[in-house]
Amino acid sequence: MYLCCARTRAARGPIKPMPLLLDEGDDWYEIDALLAHRTSRGKRQYLVKYKGFDDFHNEWRNENDVTGVATTEYWATHS
Repeated sequence: MYLCCARTRAARGPIKPMPLLLDEGDDWYEIDALLAHRTSRGKRQYLVKYKGFDDFHNEWRNENDVTGVATTEYWATHS
C-alpha cells in the first residue's frame, strides 16, 4: 500500500472515498499508480492516480508528499 498526503487537496468532482489515515489534520489516500514525473520550480513532482478515484482526481504532488516505496517502484520501470 502506498500513501500520499492530501493536506492541500481541494474537494473536486464526484464523491470521493474517505481517507485511509488521519494524522494531525492531514488526510492520506492510497496511491493506485504514479503516472508521470516532472520538475516544477526546482522540485520533482509525480502525477498521482488514487485508488478508488477516477482520472478526474489525478493530480501533481510534490515528491515529499508521496511515500518512498511508490517512487522506488516508479523509477524501476521508468529509468
